Amino acid sequence: MKAAEVPSNTNEGKQRRWIGVVVMAMAGFSLGADLYMLPAVLPSLAKDLHMEISSAGKMLTIYAAISALAAPLLVVLFRQVNRRTLLIASVAVLIITNLLVALVPGSGWFALTRVLAALAAAVLAPIRTAVAGMLAPKGMQARAIAIATVGQSAALVLGAPVGQWVAQDFSWRTGFAGAAAVSLVALLGILLIVPSIPSTSRAALKEQAAVLRNGKVRLILMSNTASLCGAFVLLTFLRPVLAQITVLGPTASSAVFVTYGLAGTAGNALAGWAGQRMGSTRVMLFGLVLGAVALAGFSLLFLWPASTFSTAAVIVLVILWGVGAWAFYAMQFTRLVELAPTAPMAALSWASPASFLGVSLGSYLGGFTLSHGSAALLGGTASACFVVSAGCVLATMLERKGGEPSLALPASGKPIG
Repeated sequence: MKAAEVPSNTNEGKQRRWIGVVVMAMAGFSLGADLYMLPAVLPSLAKDLHMEISSAGKMLTIYAAISALAAPLLVVLFRQVNRRTLLIASVAVLIITNLLVALVPGSGWFALTRVLAALAAAVLAPIRTAVAGMLAPKGMQARAIAIATVGQSAALVLGAPVGQWVAQDFSWRTGFAGAAAVSLVALLGILLIVPSIPSTSRAALKEQAAVLRNGKVRLILMSNTASLCGAFVLLTFLRPVLAQITVLGPTASSAVFVTYGLAGTAGNALAGWAGQRMGSTRVMLFGLVLGAVALAGFSLLFLWPASTFSTAAVIVLVILWGVGAWAFYAMQFTRLVELAPTAPMAALSWASPASFLGVSLGSYLGGFTLSHGSAALLGGTASACFVVSAGCVLATMLERKGGEPSLALPASGKPIG
């Protein structure tokens, strides 16, 4: 299918393009199902592979660290490859690796599948966001990108609790087989709907990095890393925390993951509405402050015995955390586009490694805190990361206008991305 077969100047063409954006949300769902599966099945996986739970959590660190390091290099390496081809290849690798997880005999083989999945994620995460923006009608790129990010929050609503349920009643390996099936659906959507999208960028690595000369872009990327670090400090080990501060059983604790995902979806939607009225930066700051307060509350609940009251308090904190964190996450994409209007896709391509770096640091920091401290410290540690993230956003608000360095352009004079 060629791009010319999807005209943008007809109602049919516009409708097909928006369907393509929804397919990018499906690709985000497949990515999220792979990413969020591990925290949900961590106890079962650790027991089966004869690992400490903190050591098993490092599998997520490996996955995210490789994705963070590989993303900017792979963007440059595949810069002249058709975007549709990259989508097909990366989702296909996710399918294969998740099927392999269902068959691996030990922790070493499991780690190898996580490396391969991480490389696929390093390509898929920035490409599906960029393609969503390319498919959107003129002036609707921000909305399309927001829709594409909904897939990941939806994966948390369904992927984590379903994975936990499957792990409990069947096997954690079955959960990853299910993630492969989800990726297969996304692959079919790409094959049927997404048109051929030739690459428009021949930027070398130094030209791709030119967008980082913008000080505010760097600060937003740093805030992204810090916020996801904080989120995964707690999210990676949320089940052990729930076991200590709530009266929920293993099955009922799935509802907490569902609640967080639903709250995140609501936060994503509210951010789009509030951003038009308050501005993206204020929404980001509000979300981070709300999330920081909620995360600190988890540590405070360790001061009392688990009870019905503490369980209800956890549900409230999870809602506040989800709304705040995902309101920030949705708006940071919009903010990057605002800060780099001549190179929006280049700026968005850096959001992926910044995100994976945050996940990697968060899962590692959470495991370190659990091994050398206690579960009671996880909420406070996560809250501190959100405070650092808010400080980065606040710095962009305080920086004097006109102080941003201009973006360098390739030799052709065309904008990057």
